[in-house]
Amino acid sequence: MNPRTAAGIAAYLLLALSLALSACTSEAVKSSAYEALHQKGCIDRTGTPNCDPQHKGYDEYQKERNAVLQKPHS
Repeated sequence: MNPRTAAGIAAYLLLALSLALSACTSEAVKSSAYEALHQKGCIDRTGTPNCDPQHKGYDEYQKERNAVLQKPHS
């Protein structure tokens, strides 16, 4: 099996396991999906799941997103 394919499958299995073990709240699902997609992107680009040491977690992403959404439209 191609190592990239195996890594991609592992990322999806990690997501499935995270969902199964979590309380499956909406935020837990979103957070798990956010992290799994980040890892998949890293694997696709570099072959490793942790390619960005500056990667912001889901909570930080949500804070930034909410700040942008709160700004009045011009």
